[in-house]
Amino acid sequence: MSLLSEVMSVVKESEISNARLSLKKINQEIRNLQNESKVYLEENYTEFSDAVNENNEYLDQADSLSREVEKLLEGIDRDAKDEILSAADDVQRYLRELEEMRVGLRVNQRLLRIDALFQTLDEAKQQQSFVEIRDTINSLRDAIFDEEDKDIFRELACFQSMKLKWHVEHETLLDKLQSQFNSYVQLQEKVFQNTKCVTVKVSSDKKALQEILYMLFETNFNAQRLYTFFIKNVFEPIITRPVSFDMNKTDSKEDRLGIEYNNFTLSFSTKPYIYGESTNLRPNYKHVFTFLSKVLHILSNINIQLPNEKWVFQQMAERIGTDFYNLLVNECLTYAIPETIEGLSISELANEIKEFDQLLKNHNFTNDSSATKLTEFADKIDVIFKKRFCLNIVKSAVDIMRKDLHEMQIVDETKSSGSFPRCMVSRNTFELIDLMEKVLREANDLSGKQVEEYVLADIQERLQATIPMILERYANETIDAHGKFLQTIPQQTALFHNNCSYLAWWLNNVGKDSNGIVVQIERRDCIVSSLQEQGSKQFALQISNQRTQLMEILKEFDLTDSMVELGPHAYKIVRQCMRQLDLLKNVWQTILPELVYNKSLGTILNDLCDEIIRKVVAREDISSAVANGLVNICEVIVERGPTLFADPLDVSIYVKHWVKLQQIKMILNASMAQIAEQWADGKGPLTLNFRAEDVRHLIRALFQNTDRRANVLSTIV
Repeated sequence: MSLLSEVMSVVKESEISNARLSLKKINQEIRNLQNESKVYLEENYTEFSDAVNENNEYLDQADSLSREVEKLLEGIDRDAKDEILSAADDVQRYLRELEEMRVGLRVNQRLLRIDALFQTLDEAKQQQSFVEIRDTINSLRDAIFDEEDKDIFRELACFQSMKLKWHVEHETLLDKLQSQFNSYVQLQEKVFQNTKCVTVKVSSDKKALQEILYMLFETNFNAQRLYTFFIKNVFEPIITRPVSFDMNKTDSKEDRLGIEYNNFTLSFSTKPYIYGESTNLRPNYKHVFTFLSKVLHILSNINIQLPNEKWVFQQMAERIGTDFYNLLVNECLTYAIPETIEGLSISELANEIKEFDQLLKNHNFTNDSSATKLTEFADKIDVIFKKRFCLNIVKSAVDIMRKDLHEMQIVDETKSSGSFPRCMVSRNTFELIDLMEKVLREANDLSGKQVEEYVLADIQERLQATIPMILERYANETIDAHGKFLQTIPQQTALFHNNCSYLAWWLNNVGKDSNGIVVQIERRDCIVSSLQEQGSKQFALQISNQRTQLMEILKEFDLTDSMVELGPHAYKIVRQCMRQLDLLKNVWQTILPELVYNKSLGTILNDLCDEIIRKVVAREDISSAVANGLVNICEVIVERGPTLFADPLDVSIYVKHWVKLQQIKMILNASMAQIAEQWADGKGPLTLNFRAEDVRHLIRALFQNTDRRANVLSTIV
């Protein structure tokens, strides 16, 4: 063997011997440390007892051993290591054990670090340092729930104890942070019988408050309850109802916790408001803006930038912003739009809305969905005004339409310029016309108003367009409001007929105001025809109803062939019919135009006459006693019929069968010769209303079958 070979052999044997000793020694030291640490940790995390200096000693030993292991492994170069492993099985075993001990040592170090962190947490709690407590709890979370060696670490008996202890400490921190925040931001509400008092106190110590709040949000703090409180108990009352608003400061000496606060207090009624009845209860938008600005100013101490880089007010706007903006626009600003053109010309509403919107943006109170809602509303104020201005006119018109119809006044020459027939019209019709004429004058007088020219032009067009809108709604609105009366009360129907006719006449004639400006009204002819048709239709239904009532009464006027004479009941029925016509006369004669009245009463009276004639002609046999009774009944109608008209002679003009009724009366009371004379071989007056077969039928019913009757009948052809 050469000298070099001998030297190398000695070196290898020396390295193997040294490696064997080193590995054996360090493995034993790791075992000793693990055993001691195990006892220490089991005692500490089984009963959660406090350990003071032992942890630091064990942790120092673990760190020292870890460094020695790394140094030892680095000291054996790769080639020498391979030879050592192949040369000695026991050394190879020691090295494998070292690799296993190395993992155990890491776990041991991790356990000792966790224990050290728990001790640091106890010290931070004694110092009441929320920042250090938070940081330590976060470090504990990272150490306990680290993914490295998790399969080994989480099987340890002490893992569950450590995890439980961390959860307890974490929840304790949350409770303390919430408690501290509640002391810095106090929300109070007192509810009485019909009122509520809300007080919000925000600490003046901005730094301490924001530090606590930031840590709260780091722990996934759910601020929804806070935001809900503000929208329901602060923003909504300020926007929707009158409030008493008071701001002040609370000195630290006055507070039991020794904290100085900025406060505001709201007091308001909890009664439900019906704004239509008490419009003065709706708060002025200027007060709303002022109070909301003050609220945001006081709450600004909580408006910090969160870990997700959003601001508290921004998150608040994301949660309740939609409700906030909807309340502000729909319940406040919409009602702040002026109702007159003069009011619009001097209004600063649009500019003030934009200023308030900028204030909200300065406070970061904004969200993506509503970011432009206020500015868009401000830009649309002119459009909204124009629509509402005209809609308010229509609403006022509808309110007039729904007034009682029976309050009426006469249409005289002054009102109608002598071209509309004298009659009665409901007073609300005149009110409606006055409103429409005022609208037209307003449309013609817009020049010179301090409003944009395009706005004035659009308003003028819209104003003129309201006239057809109003008149197109008249019939339906009136029928809807007074439908039952129109069906059952003849006076109401007559007035509705006159109202429609008068409105149609007015629309047909309106064209120039006092200054000679032409008024352009769309669909004029169509609306005129519609009004006339609606009035006539309702009145025709009333006439039909009256005729139906008469026919129902006359059903009891029964003439049978076996009847010997007419009893008093027949006279009673006819008199009842005439009384009904008298009632219609009393109601309609002073209301309807004369021509309409005459035609209407004439139609109904004609139906009465026609039914009496029909019943008489239908009989096969009429005794002399029955004939005399029928003559008397006809006489009642003939005597009282003319009294239904202002000119008694009009009865023969407007009652189609008036002469026929008189002729049937004559036939019932005449001889056969007189009847034949009135027929006069088909050239007499009877031929105007009777056919030959009708006259022959009456002769057969009235007279016995004799040669003389046969001779007379032969002449009736």
